[in-house]
Amino acid sequence: LLAILLLANLANVTYFVVWSVMQLRVPGTGVGLAINLGALLVLILAGDLLPKLLARSRRIEFCRVVAPGLVVGMRVVGPVSGILERAVVEPLLRVLHPDRPKVEGSVTADELATLLELSAKAGEIEIDEQRLLGDVVGR
Repeated sequence: LLAILLLANLANVTYFVVWSVMQLRVPGTGVGLAINLGALLVLILAGDLLPKLLARSRRIEFCRVVAPGLVVGMRVVGPVSGILERAVVEPLLRVLHPDRPKVEGSVTADELATLLELSAKAGEIEIDEQRLLGDVVGR
């Protein structure tokens, strides 16, 4: 997640730098303002809304198209992401969210997997549902 956020911020900063330089080269404040507003609209539509709508409506096709670029991006920012994770995120999480004592009555993953098996045998859930939920539980 951190790597994806780094890539998104890099894209946003690059976009605004390019459009700011373009605005500086255009004479007149009205035209420059129109360029910036247009750039902001394009960034919101093409960089935020369109990918989410495409991912929602055509999940598999979207993933097939986006995954190779995302893998390359993750390899590029992966080392920086790892350093930030260990140097900033983990210490902050330890401070902000220390380990809490285990709540009595909570269900372990093994207990949940056993409950899934029993529910499938009793016919409460379908075998495909049991497999899917078992994958979530880690069994």
